[in-house]
Amino acid sequence: MIQYFLFTVSPNNTFEDKLKALLVAYPNIDAGAMGFPDSWENEDIWKSKSN
Repeated sequence: MIQYFLFTVSPNNTFEDKLKALLVAYPNIDAGAMGFPDSWENEDIWKSKSN
């Protein structure tokens, strides 16, 4: 929801990049425990808007 709302009010935000970098920097964090489904980064909302 955060990504959707941010993109709606600020299409050029960098939340997607920052979130992905944070999860890479801390690989022990369980994205599933935060409610992210497997392969969440492949969902359309998380694909780069510049493509």
